Amino acid sequence: IEAGTTGARLIMADGKVVDIVKDQTFLIKETDGTVIVTDSTGIDYVAHEVKDEKEIRNTMQTLTGMEYTLTLSDGTKVFLNAETKLKFPTIFKGDQRVVELEGEAYFEVRKDEAHPFIVKTVSMNVRVLGTSFNVRSYVNEHDVTATLVEGKVAVSDGEVEKMLVPGEQAVYIKETGKMEVKEVDVSLYTAWHSGKFIFRNETLEDMMIYLSRWYGFKYRFIDDQAKRVQLGARLDRYDNMNPIVEMLRKTGLVNVTQVDDMLYISSAK
Repeated sequence: IEAGTTGARLIMADGKVVDIVKDQTFLIKETDGTVIVTDSTGIDYVAHEVKDEKEIRNTMQTLTGMEYTLTLSDGTKVFLNAETKLKFPTIFKGDQRVVELEGEAYFEVRKDEAHPFIVKTVSMNVRVLGTSFNVRSYVNEHDVTATLVEGKVAVSDGEVEKMLVPGEQAVYIKETGKMEVKEVDVSLYTAWHSGKFIFRNETLEDMMIYLSRWYGFKYRFIDDQAKRVQLGARLDRYDNMNPIVEMLRKTGLVNVTQVDDMLYISSAK
């Protein structure tokens, strides 16, 4: 089971779909004149003879086993993890820079105090001026998190707004509809951006959900006890799955049987 790779799907304003593969280069123009350029490092939106018309939006989507980097028209860099969708304007207009996220992304926001940068998720919004942070908002996970690396952000769930300082994380708990702020080890939540997976006391069920997005494998738990096994690990994101499967077997806590791209996991009794 091989690791994921660079790639994405770009959906343009007119509905045209462009599949982007690793090391592909092209140059296309949006209807407002924005030039979209790809190279080996990602995609870049360049304002070039842009028409004065209403804001048009693109969608960048990574599928299972994909990651991608894009530079927005204001210079903000966004690193998309697997199974992530980002909606954004080709050119920011008005007094705010607003994007919509489903999935997980790491942002390096270009500072512009006059135009706050806002990341909207289904449960909460993150408002920044210029900073680095990680947002994780997957539909099939219990929580939505915003983790601040540097700078300062305001996080709102529609009822309350809380300011974060570096090393803090805002967590919106879907089950209760409440948001809380706590201090965290930032590296646990941003490791994917630097080519690592770091797990600390994670349930095996949560680990499999996260890893399967990147490696594209299927899995089945034979019993609930195996789901609840808690593990810690530091793994290379770009290795294939073999070291991970071997690590699970060596714990002596679970049995793992692989048939093609399916892993069957049961508790070791």
